[in-house]
Amino acid sequence: MAAALGAATAWASPVLSPGQDALVREAVGGAEGALEGGWRIAGFAIARDRVELRLAGPEGEGLTAVLRGAAGAGGGEQTPLGWLEAPDALPEGAARALLARLRAAPRPLAWREEPAEGARLEAPADAPPPDPVAREAATREVGARWAARRGEAPPPPEAPLEPPVASALDALLAGDAAAARASLEPLVPDALRDEASALAPGALSVWLAAGGDAGLTVHALGERFPDEPRVAALVAASLRADDDLTAAADWVAHGLSAPLDDALLVSEARALGLDVVSPPARALPLPPSPEGHPAWPWQLAGVALALTLLLAALRHRSASALLALLAAGLAAWLALPPPAARPFPELPRALWAPLAGGPCHSGPALRERSALRVRARCPEGPLTLSVAALDPSRPPPPPSLGQRLTAHHRVSLPGLRRPSPPALQSLALLAAAVAAAEASPGGLSLASPAEPPPPSLGRPSFADAPPALRAELRLGAAAVAAALVLALATLARTLATFSRHGPPRDPAEWATLLAFAAAALAHALVPPHMIMVYGGYGLVSDLATGTIPRYGVGALFAYGPLLWLGAADHATLQAANRLLGLACLPLAWQLGCRLVAPPGLARAAAAWLFALLPVIAFDHASESIVVFPTFLALAGLCRLTDPTAPRTAGGPAPPSATDARALVAAVLLGAAALCRPEILIAAALVPLWLVATGALPTRQARRVALVTALASLPLLAVQLAQALARSAALQAEGALPGLGSPLAGALAVVLHRNILTRPDFTPPLVGLLVLAGLLYRSPQRRAALATAALAFAWMAATAVDLVDISIPRLHMPALLLLIPVAGLGLAELRARWLTHDPRPASRAAFAALLVVLFTAGAGWSAWRLQRPSNEDAEERFWRDVAAVVQRTGGCVATLDYPDPPVAGKTPRFVPAYLFPEGPDRHPFYPLSELDRALARCPGPVHVALGLRCYAAYREAEDPVPPGREPLPICRDVWRRADLEPVFERELPNRGDLGFELYPAGGPLRVGLYRVSRPRR
Repeated sequence: MAAALGAATAWASPVLSPGQDALVREAVGGAEGALEGGWRIAGFAIARDRVELRLAGPEGEGLTAVLRGAAGAGGGEQTPLGWLEAPDALPEGAARALLARLRAAPRPLAWREEPAEGARLEAPADAPPPDPVAREAATREVGARWAARRGEAPPPPEAPLEPPVASALDALLAGDAAAARASLEPLVPDALRDEASALAPGALSVWLAAGGDAGLTVHALGERFPDEPRVAALVAASLRADDDLTAAADWVAHGLSAPLDDALLVSEARALGLDVVSPPARALPLPPSPEGHPAWPWQLAGVALALTLLLAALRHRSASALLALLAAGLAAWLALPPPAARPFPELPRALWAPLAGGPCHSGPALRERSALRVRARCPEGPLTLSVAALDPSRPPPPPSLGQRLTAHHRVSLPGLRRPSPPALQSLALLAAAVAAAEASPGGLSLASPAEPPPPSLGRPSFADAPPALRAELRLGAAAVAAALVLALATLARTLATFSRHGPPRDPAEWATLLAFAAAALAHALVPPHMIMVYGGYGLVSDLATGTIPRYGVGALFAYGPLLWLGAADHATLQAANRLLGLACLPLAWQLGCRLVAPPGLARAAAAWLFALLPVIAFDHASESIVVFPTFLALAGLCRLTDPTAPRTAGGPAPPSATDARALVAAVLLGAAALCRPEILIAAALVPLWLVATGALPTRQARRVALVTALASLPLLAVQLAQALARSAALQAEGALPGLGSPLAGALAVVLHRNILTRPDFTPPLVGLLVLAGLLYRSPQRRAALATAALAFAWMAATAVDLVDISIPRLHMPALLLLIPVAGLGLAELRARWLTHDPRPASRAAFAALLVVLFTAGAGWSAWRLQRPSNEDAEERFWRDVAAVVQRTGGCVATLDYPDPPVAGKTPRFVPAYLFPEGPDRHPFYPLSELDRALARCPGPVHVALGLRCYAAYREAEDPVPPGREPLPICRDVWRRADLEPVFERELPNRGDLGFELYPAGGPLRVGLYRVSRPRR
């Protein structure tokens, strides 16, 4: 044995593993590592078997220190980075400082043994031959595990684990993750730091399942520990997140061949559509839900929603409620479609245990795209072997020591120029296994199987969502679907009232009809706008990919299906908002007619305000996600105040009809609250509002209010809990300011930071008319005061993180409630004016004054809202970039969040959804990863330098930067590559719209460029 050991070590010498540059840079302090006496580390160079540290003295003299993996003939000092050989000419103080710096290195370098020059490269003559019995036994074990986990055979006997691993697993299954980590603490962390160390099977999986930190990336873990089931599950999850589903399925199959069962691996298999059985009781458990909350509140709210709709359908015999119930059930089922079925990845039997019986240990071969990899653990350390198909159109490669050729494949040892005898023996074993696989009935094909078709066009898959998130998604889909049916039914009933009385009978009715025609024309003609200062790009990206926005799950299903089934484009949201916004107007007008606007002038004036206020059409042509919940909320208020409910002979409506009206309204208000958190506050106040308006008899109003409050409580409660949790998380990240004094912020909104008090958004005349409607005594004053209180409470609820540019979209629902009050105020003002002076000339003067005041205010508002902005120019820029890239293919590198400097509050969202991925394009890379784009992109690489290259967030009190210099990352790209302009523009700097972003100078140059070649 001693002789064999001597033979095994005579040929080996330590060399540096690849990828150590970052560790050396971290240890030596970059290129300016100061020592003592004016000496410093001026740089370093990495060779195969050493690291050379270039030292510079105070007078410019230079010396070189060397780090090696083992002590040389002259000895040296041992450090975590290796053995230091310092030059004799280095002063003692500087030498001590250098040694101290290297010994303080946070992580060691990884050295491995490789054959030395001139060593004997063949396997020793007395090397033991492969053990065919062990090889067959290992193959049968792998096959038995795969068959059992696919439900095709009974589970094999549980494989024994080493004592520390077994005790850690027992503690983990008992719920004591801390004890499990403590059992493995002496083993796992050191092995993770030392690449040459081996770990007992299952140790790393138990460590990770118990919450232990690996300190490595997921794919680095996959390189070193591919046979650990938890590692395979994590790599598969990462690949699935990147839509590399075939590779993810291969990793899942590889992990399922391990002796230790893992519930996370089974979850990944099912998310990919693989048919596997449930894990046994002693499997590694699933990690805790990342959502941090249980599923039962969402499930309970879903049950309450179903019961509410069922009661509304049964008690009122309402076809719309029954249809809403069916829509809710269908939406909840379709929200989480099962993944498309996928065949289990198959390997020829010869590759199940290809190295069994030899000196190295490995699991089955692992398919990685168009190659096979075998990652083995040998006596001298890890080893990777590769199998690639030979190109029949080219001559076979020349023979070499580190490769074997079969009839159709090349088996090699990538990265090893002088392989060890165990590596050569493993190479021969794998080549024999590949030859056997080629001769098997099915042969060996390395081509990846075709992907199954997606379940539907663009629809995201939530198959891997944790239970709480699945319950939240189902509830959101069900609530939005049910509410949409009920809101459309309410809109149909509202529109029916326009034709119920036949053609218009007086000038006021004609004026109302013409006003709604004008509103439709305005909504059709107003140009679209992005109003969220680039935040709309991020919001639409979330909706398109199935990410729940921070505002609530309802928003995902209100607008997401339009993007999944149609064009993934913010223009889709803008078109939908035009229709939804137009649908809001008759609902708001009808509600106002019932409560505050008497027949005649008040109703006609309200209709014309809906049509002519520029801010309304402007908001409804944007990417705002407030329009849909506004539609639902207005429909709910219309249901509550509906005077057409059946009545008994000579009496009020029966309780069943009252309850049904309240139940339907509760669903509408609850679904609206799931879309936006501020609507939650308004919806909670609606029962009080209903009683205060006097729209219904007192006893009936109280009953309706109570039923509405109780029926909407489950939906409001889950949205409140989620809103508080998300707000806390955003505050912790610095993305949302602290609440400070909520009352002070709300009071500021009520007094001066609202849509009525800003002439840029609403003519001052409208605010004066609202005030008149509230102050003058009239039969409708009580309802007007209650409605105004609800509207101002709604606006006050938006005080958290409110910026001026967001006021129109967030306060639009309140404005729609207040416009009928303004119509009432106009009617009261006119009546009092004419009471003092009823002459026709006075009447004409009153009308002329109103026209002048409104025209001046509306003209100013329209100019301010529609004025050109930097954001409009950036939108046109990205449309042109998308047109070019969709025509030519390829990729785009642009300023993104990973790029320096740290973005902070600067919005760097880009409309990546305009660039669908395809076989010739993998669209987006940050500018800092331009080299990676050039290496990976199959087509031309473009660089898009837009106005965001000049944007850097600053506080309002900070000075505006002079000049027009772009960010350094955008400027330096010209030094990194030769760029050919595709188009270039000089844009005027129109300043800041909602945030302080841009410098003072201009014009600003933007452009799209094609990379002709990188500069080295």
